[in-house]
Amino acid sequence: MFNAHHVKAALLGLAVGDALGVPVEFSSRNKMKKNPVVGMREFGVWSQPIGTWSDDTSLTVAAMESMTRLKKFDDVDIMKNFVRWLRDDEFTANNDTFDCGNTTGSAIQNFMNGTPPDKCGITHDQSNGNGSLMRIFPAVFYAYAKATTDEEALQIVHKLSALTHAHPISKMACGIYYLIAAQILDGQKLKDAISNGLK
Repeated sequence: MFNAHHVKAALLGLAVGDALGVPVEFSSRNKMKKNPVVGMREFGVWSQPIGTWSDDTSLTVAAMESMTRLKKFDDVDIMKNFVRWLRDDEFTANNDTFDCGNTTGSAIQNFMNGTPPDKCGITHDQSNGNGSLMRIFPAVFYAYAKATTDEEALQIVHKLSALTHAHPISKMACGIYYLIAAQILDGQKLKDAISNGLK
């Protein structure tokens, strides 16, 4: 079973990895081979200061804040937090929402227009991105603690994904992430977790 230290470590790992990637987002593989990231950088495509995380960490924090405060999964409250991020720059590194993916932005706008949270997510093929996968781990910890079966856990994970990314492949990717992460939380090493989680 996990504790608060595991959750903090996961969030810090996400934020650090995200901040390492922000300055080189959209860079080609060849460019990165010539100049690999070996430490924190600043500016880059978004002209952000060193250590700045992106929407991926911000939306993770937004979802986690809701689930921690309410001690339950509340899709309305999570979407309200997403609105606070997009409109009011909350949950950001520097009070600046400098980027928002099209799928995420469309889903949040749907919510702001009065669409119920479970109907906000975009389902067409062009929306099948990795935006929900990058912010899914709060649902992983929550589902691992609350669900009694993998099926129930996957329903929770799919529900968080579908707030913005409701394409079946997006939800499936988040489900695979959960199944592997649950094995790690059970004490398995990564290689075994991947093998056992995908059986």
